Amino acid sequence: MKKSRIIALALVVSLILMGASYAAWTDRVVISNAVSTGELRVEFVESYFHPWVAVFDNVMSSPPYLDASIQHGAKTTTVTINNMYPGSTALYEAMIKNLGTIPAKIDNVDVTFSGNTSQELKNKLIVWGLIMHWRLDGNGNPYVVETKPVMGVQLNNLEARLNSLLQNMELKIGDFITFDTDDEFKQVLADNLEGYNPEIHNCLFFHLPMSVGNETEAQSAQFDITFNFKQFNF
Repeated sequence: MKKSRIIALALVVSLILMGASYAAWTDRVVISNAVSTGELRVEFVESYFHPWVAVFDNVMSSPPYLDASIQHGAKTTTVTINNMYPGSTALYEAMIKNLGTIPAKIDNVDVTFSGNTSQELKNKLIVWGLIMHWRLDGNGNPYVVETKPVMGVQLNNLEARLNSLLQNMELKIGDFITFDTDDEFKQVLADNLEGYNPEIHNCLFFHLPMSVGNETEAQSAQFDITFNFKQFNF
C-alpha cells in the first residue's frame, strides 16, 4: 500500500512539474535581413559614324567614294572604313554610360589589331579627338567633370595614349563618356587637321594626312577598341 502511495505521489509531482513547464512564458527576438548585390554595367548607349573628306579649304560631307559603316551594340561597336586616301578623315562618335547600381572604374583600354592590318596604316593613320567625362547634377542636367585630349596620336600608339588618359577614371552611377570636341579644342583641330570645319565636325577623328606616300595605297586596318571596367574600390 505504501508503495502504491509513493508511486501515486510521484505521478502527481510529475504532473505538477509538467504543468509548470507548459505554463512557462516564451518569447523571442527575430532579426530579419535581406541582402542583394549591386550590378556593374557599363555600355555603349549612343553612337553614329560619319565620313568626310577635305579638299583644300572645302569640305564635302559623306562623299560616295569614302565607304564607312558602323555596327553598334551594347558592348561592342564595330566601325569599318573603306577606300580612304590622303586628305580623307573618318569621324566617329560614341557614348559609354554607367547603367549599373554601383560606381565603375576604367581598368584598362585594349586596341587589338587583326592579322591583316598593315604596318603602314598603323604608322600613318592619325587619331584626334577629345574624351569628355560627364556627370548629372541634382536636377539631372549633365556637366563636364574633366576632358582628356587625344592629340594627333598614331594609330599604333592609340592604346598607350588611351590608357595614360583613362586608366582608373571613376564613373559614378549615371556618369558617361563621350568622344567630343569643346570650343577650346576646336581651335587645336583647326590648326592641325586638314579640312576641319568647327561648325560641323566633332567627336573622334581618324585622319590620313595629305603628306603620306604610296606605301599606304591599297592597305587595310582592322582593330577593336575595348574598354575594360572594374568596380570602383579596386
